Amino acid sequence: MNEHELVQRVPFSMEAEQSVLGAILINPRAVLDAVSVLHPSDFYLPQNAAIFEAVYELFSAGDVVDSVTISERLRQSGHYDPDTTPQYLLYLAEFTPSSANTQRYARIVYEKAMLRALISASEQIAQNCMAEAGEFSLLMDQAEQLIYDLSHGRRINEMRPIAEVVDEAYTRISELFNGNRTKGPNVCSVYVNIRKAVYELTSKYLEEGKTKIAIIEDRKNPYTSQEMKAGTEEAFAARGLTFDGFLEIPSSSRTSYAFLSKWLRDNKYDLMIGNRDSQAMAIVNAARENGISIPDDMEVVCVIDTKYNSMMRPQISSFAIPSYDLGAVSMRVMTKMLQSESESNKEIELSYLFTPRQTTKN
Repeated sequence: MNEHELVQRVPFSMEAEQSVLGAILINPRAVLDAVSVLHPSDFYLPQNAAIFEAVYELFSAGDVVDSVTISERLRQSGHYDPDTTPQYLLYLAEFTPSSANTQRYARIVYEKAMLRALISASEQIAQNCMAEAGEFSLLMDQAEQLIYDLSHGRRINEMRPIAEVVDEAYTRISELFNGNRTKGPNVCSVYVNIRKAVYELTSKYLEEGKTKIAIIEDRKNPYTSQEMKAGTEEAFAARGLTFDGFLEIPSSSRTSYAFLSKWLRDNKYDLMIGNRDSQAMAIVNAARENGISIPDDMEVVCVIDTKYNSMMRPQISSFAIPSYDLGAVSMRVMTKMLQSESESNKEIELSYLFTPRQTTKN
């Protein structure tokens, strides 16, 4: 079998791989759709894997993702060829007509990667059986584990026995915080700067002369509530103003909606911000009951984006938080800690994107 025949028989889609990368180049927002599905190792062609690795690292670090930053990251990793890389990046951008189907392209790339992994697992099972490398029951267990891991989307060689991980975690890991910014001599944290996100959002409204802004307390997430409050207070203080719009939900109210449906009868705002989708929905429903038009009379923003924000009518504007990357980067840090490697970056801040929908005017 010659090389061309081998490439033809290996499951992969050149078009899908290039379409994912091209979509990212023409629309940075497509990064979220791609990284929520793909890992760099899912790309079959080395040049595509190297480009996505650069994208992945830039996004995880909160840097701008475009052809310039990608090229620089490729130079740093030794994958940049001045004769071919610029032309290939330009081709990718021109090859992809739209970024609208990024997640579909990414799914194709992922499924092809899983097919290749299945082939690899099958070959490993066959080799173990041909060599009779162990008792029958052991070989069956190994084969079942390989297929089980693949059926759950796990890549070969990425899994370790849970007992081994737990034992090493107890002896080697100091502390790893996922989601919250925490400092300490033996602490690493992977987080999204909610305070900064809310600061930037409220600053925009203050610059427009809109000072009636409210933050809804999230009793289930007191840390996030305080970060949201602090970000808004900083935005007000930067303009010589005092923020007094933090709404604490009284213990007598079972839900945010029960409180807001009464509160909004006599209190009006330019902007109300909730942490979770259920709170944002409560704001919208309570406003509607009190004759407040969204977004004409009042705008609403939810900090954490979920599928329900886009299903709601009106659709709720929110921040796209890279939940996948919070987990992925945390696992990278944890792996280093398990291997007794030092982590120089104790605070890893991931990026976010504001997604305007129908509850805001812009």
